[in-house]
Amino acid sequence: MIFKFTATLSIAAVGGYCFFLANTPLPWMLGALTFTLFGALTHGKTFVPKQARAFCSPVLGVLIGSRFSVEIFQQLGDWFLALMLMIIFVVISSFMGFLFFYKISKQDPITAFCAAVPAGISELMMVGPELGAKMNVVILSHLARIIVVVFAIPLAFWFFLGVEAQRKSMSLQWFSLSWDEGMILILCGVLGLLLGRRLRLPAAPLTGPLLLSAIAHIFGFSHAAPPLLLVIIIQIVVGAAIGSRFVNINGKETKKHLFLGTIWSALSLALALVFAIFASQVIGYDLSILLLGMAPGGVQEMTIIALSLGFEVAFISLLHISRISLVLGVGVPMMFRLYGSK
Repeated sequence: MIFKFTATLSIAAVGGYCFFLANTPLPWMLGALTFTLFGALTHGKTFVPKQARAFCSPVLGVLIGSRFSVEIFQQLGDWFLALMLMIIFVVISSFMGFLFFYKISKQDPITAFCAAVPAGISELMMVGPELGAKMNVVILSHLARIIVVVFAIPLAFWFFLGVEAQRKSMSLQWFSLSWDEGMILILCGVLGLLLGRRLRLPAAPLTGPLLLSAIAHIFGFSHAAPPLLLVIIIQIVVGAAIGSRFVNINGKETKKHLFLGTIWSALSLALALVFAIFASQVIGYDLSILLLGMAPGGVQEMTIIALSLGFEVAFISLLHISRISLVLGVGVPMMFRLYGSK
């Protein structure tokens, strides 16, 4: 398994570097994803353990927290309005997705719900079996969602909005971080992970470190962020992890669920664009930022995209964490009461 993991990361790193040289948007994650996805579909030997991706969440949490400052609180009024509109979007999107999988894909209500809601695939893999969902359908639907969003968003920003990922040449900036700042960030990550799990926060491996890192940066205990090289490694691991999920994807039923998941992902992304345009008109916030905040992608993936494009990552991550919290804290219990005992 170690050899397979090492080989997978090597292939993913080569893919990221090739995309970097080709000057594509979000090169390290999209390149890693593309090369790993090709390997998973052709020979099925790519492998990324859960522990590797679990390592990425605390680092991303610390990185997001490093973007918080006292000045951010001046924007809370706009953030609240955007959050309310995002909640409306999640409710409408989830209901439409439920109807899509229930009527068109002919799934039972629980499976249709779990396949439709814009929540994290890791969280749904935990609650889905308890609800009685058909997990093969749920996983394939969300794999399609992640692939569509991760590819479509950067390419759309690149082609239609002229927004390019921030690129930095190889330099000492990739590695620079003082020892004292490094220890503070490590403590934020480790203690935040333990705190998040103890408090049972949504997406705890990310939100716990995010909370402590934000506190440390707001009160001036730290002014640093994880070095660029570490962020690039995380992009490679996340891209490789997404691509590796497609190992052993074959069979008529599998392709059918993957196809329907792709159709719904495109529709939900279009719906997110409509809501982002409406929200931009209502609160006067930048359309690009609102689209990233409402796009039905995972917290890790959307955070990486926001960072690469140079957008307000604190605001965007807040919307995505709130979205997952709404689905898991309200939607899942509601479906359990309605169908869980049947």
